[in-house]
Amino acid sequence: FEDAEALLKQAGADLNSIARTWCYLNDILSWYTSFNATRSRFFAQRKLLSPTQSGRLPASTGMGVHPAGDARCLVDLFAVVGDAPCNRAPEGCLCKHLAAGKQRAAMEYGSSFARASTVCTPSGRTVFVSGTAAIDPAGVTCFLDDIPGQIRMTLDCLRAVLGDLQCPTQNAVQAMAYCKTAQ
Repeated sequence: FEDAEALLKQAGADLNSIARTWCYLNDILSWYTSFNATRSRFFAQRKLLSPTQSGRLPASTGMGVHPAGDARCLVDLFAVVGDAPCNRAPEGCLCKHLAAGKQRAAMEYGSSFARASTVCTPSGRTVFVSGTAAIDPAGVTCFLDDIPGQIRMTLDCLRAVLGDLQCPTQNAVQAMAYCKTAQ
């Protein structure tokens, strides 16, 4: 995240400019709690995570995909750089939605990301939905050992987020699914 911050500064932006991150974590299950704590601490230090600064966290997904080489973590991001006014969205070109659909704000259970973000682009509005899973309001995984149940609940949660943001599912242009095992 420090490297991302330095790159954003070179482009005249800051961490608040990030709409969406993808965090590729080697052996995710063994250290996801530590990753979340570190990310939360970093975002709190940078004032993206505080009781008085809502709507600053980016949408995000953490997945267990091994980065190249010996790296344990790789972060990819999409940021909105520049201060040109947005004519299409009165709330601004970049909006972050901490809670959406059927899921509360992730920060309520110790994770630091928004459920979604919306960005005005030259081709129209883009909606970035965070990694969505079969979790209850406390962030606990539902339907353990019931893969069809997890998939149904995940898709239901995803449709609810898109519905809150007035984004019909038929307008989706890309979706990615990450599974714990190949089976």
